Amino acid sequence: MSIQRAALSVLILPVLAVAVLRPAAAEPSMRVLEPASTGGVAELDRALARLTTHRRMLIIAAHPDDEDNRLLALVARGQGGEAAYFSLSRGEGGQNLIGEELGVGLGILRSRELLAARHVDGGRQFFSRAYDFGYTRSLAETFARWPRDELLVDAVRAVRRFKPQVVVAIFPPDRRAGHGQHQASAVIAREAFDRAGDAGAFPELRAEGLLPWSPQAFYRAAWWDPDAAGVTLPLGGIDPASGRSIFQLAMASRSQHRSQDMGLLQPLGDAAASLLWEAGAGAEGDDLWSGIDVRLEAIAAPLAPGPLARATR
Repeated sequence: MSIQRAALSVLILPVLAVAVLRPAAAEPSMRVLEPASTGGVAELDRALARLTTHRRMLIIAAHPDDEDNRLLALVARGQGGEAAYFSLSRGEGGQNLIGEELGVGLGILRSRELLAARHVDGGRQFFSRAYDFGYTRSLAETFARWPRDELLVDAVRAVRRFKPQVVVAIFPPDRRAGHGQHQASAVIAREAFDRAGDAGAFPELRAEGLLPWSPQAFYRAAWWDPDAAGVTLPLGGIDPASGRSIFQLAMASRSQHRSQDMGLLQPLGDAAASLLWEAGAGAEGDDLWSGIDVRLEAIAAPLAPGPLARATR
């Protein structure tokens, strides 16, 4: 923890101490299953870290448990940034290995698992209005049942609301992704990246107060093409606030998907995540943020010249 952040801690901790003494509502029982490092001084240190940099990444995929918990934990826990996952569905059409809930009931359960996972890896969670109706074999079959235009609006809404610099799609937009809904999420992700900054598109979002926003880089996860040259992100470094590696935090997050039997070991040691650059900044880079201004002052870049822009610098 830096001297500046330590000083801020001294000022803030007395306030937190008073808050702890006040009666609080009962916490969800799932909190007892979370790592001890997801609150207290460790969380305060991470909050202060976000005051030193400007990094935002949005992951887009189809279902609960499709997200890359490693990337979410790396950005939110390891880099002082903000990360989020946009899931097209709530997983209503999946299996349930811990109970009898199916359909809507399973969607509620899996939504809760997603929120529990985000509490561990530090990310935020967004959803579209898509209902997971079950397995499909092709993109065409999926969009015959999913309203493509409405899902694109939902994705652009998430982009304009969260304002990420980087968008990551988990799947490729073709049969290599397997499930037709996976393919659909890949297509929606790229269209949202391309069109979220279009001032003439999506007037309904402008009516909601969501102005155009253009992310700066688009990547895809490299699991489907491991031999391709891409960006490799180390995950084995220890997070001093928790005593765990980023990979361990990510696996603790993934283990929250209990209905899908996603419990995983959390070993120490070297680990890495790989991404393939597809558009925008970073074509020749070796880092997720290559070619992107991650200084805190960069927040003011979209503002028109004037008092507000000067006040944020």
